[in-house]
Amino acid sequence: GLWDMAAGRELARFKGAHTGRVNDVALSDQAKLAITSGDGGVSQVWNLATGRRLARLEGGSAAGHVLISKDGKRAITTYADGGVQIWSPVDGKVTRSIQASKTAIRSVAFRRGEEVVVVGDSDGQLSAWNIETGASVASVRAHGGAVTAIAGIAQGDTVVTAGEDGWIRVWDLSKKKLELSETQVSETALRAMAANKDGSQIAIAGDGGVVKIYDAVAGRLTKSFPGHKEPVMDVAFGKNDAVIHTASPDGTSRIFQVAEGRELVQIISSKNGWAALDSKSGAFVAEGDAGSAVKWANEKASVDMDQFSNSHDDLGLLSRAAVGSAAPVVKEKPVLSVKFAMPPVVAVVTPKEDIKTDDDIFKLAVDLGDMGGGVV
Repeated sequence: GLWDMAAGRELARFKGAHTGRVNDVALSDQAKLAITSGDGGVSQVWNLATGRRLARLEGGSAAGHVLISKDGKRAITTYADGGVQIWSPVDGKVTRSIQASKTAIRSVAFRRGEEVVVVGDSDGQLSAWNIETGASVASVRAHGGAVTAIAGIAQGDTVVTAGEDGWIRVWDLSKKKLELSETQVSETALRAMAANKDGSQIAIAGDGGVVKIYDAVAGRLTKSFPGHKEPVMDVAFGKNDAVIHTASPDGTSRIFQVAEGRELVQIISSKNGWAALDSKSGAFVAEGDAGSAVKWANEKASVDMDQFSNSHDDLGLLSRAAVGSAAPVVKEKPVLSVKFAMPPVVAVVTPKEDIKTDDDIFKLAVDLGDMGGGVV
């Protein structure tokens, strides 16, 4: 799916992109390209303006992660067999192949101004490679378990790694003793990590479903964002580092405001639509079938989101959340929550069903059942 966050809506879905699971997506804002990778071993290049497929790269095993350079002229795909391919998004031609590991590559990042690619494998090994020559730059046993995420901080050769062992570690690839510091973040596996623009903060998440922000140098926890009901598999800083975007197998992606440490919006995709909602206030915006696919529920019953459209539809909800702005407080609106008051049940008494009339004036009678939300 392709989203315009400034407009606050989904633009397109690229259907039939892959056979099986899509494992990663990378964007080049400058070149207006997207690259996707999947279990079938294929990497695809897409024109963001037209949605047209421009090129593809066939791999020997499942394609895991994909990177694209800022100018869109170089791409990197990692594979389940430990291979790394450097290739051109213009024509899909491979310029260099590196056998970086004997096990699956689980994480990847650029360093040194995109001259070096850093990868982490399923056995916990971290290694760095010169993209032009294919030569090894550094290698170290980084984690007891897979290296699940890598983020660059500061300048040059400093990276942070996250592992299935629940630790994050800071490394300087240019030094003989690579490790600089370490912090235990969780007792469960970490799955995703991202650094802000200046590398001073890192956002980390995993099996616990909580996103945590750490001072990248001191290793000190500064904020936590609970909310997801299942592991968080991806995390990214958003507009001006004011927000954090997350994605989870719980069926939602979410936007958290960094300054106040609160959830701004949940995004839920349905079969032929999507909905974004602020679960605190009940404000929402929906397209396609999502208005009826997403339900509000209390202990006794559930109601389609569409039934609250008159009072809670908020077209600007997602675009505001994307820049870190919360929905304005409107006192007249009832607040929806897991204990929300149900709307009335309405039944037409007169006229009877299927009765036709040509009269300009007729009697209409209804029965209203107050379910707790009141009757006006």
